[in-house]
Amino acid sequence: MTTPDFDHIFGGARVMAILRGLPVAETVRLAERAWDLGIDVVEVPVATADAVPALRAAVEAGAERDRIVGAGTVLDVEQVAAAAEIGREKA
Repeated sequence: MTTPDFDHIFGGARVMAILRGLPVAETVRLAERAWDLGIDVVEVPVATADAVPALRAAVEAGAERDRIVGAGTVLDVEQVAAAAEIGREKA
């Protein structure tokens, strides 16, 4: 991600929704609610393997609305690879 990308995503954002440790359906529901309320920046932390499906589902929901979902709390190479693969699937 370059500085212009970062500025484009976060430049006008005063609030960010961080959806940590939630079931898949709840993650998607809250991401959609955030977008409905005008909160465009959504992050799903992936510090545990069970969070990866929630990230994937949120990214899919975001793609339907032309929204970007970030992967947060990425702690190791495997998590980087999982998040990158999800991003490539929707690119």
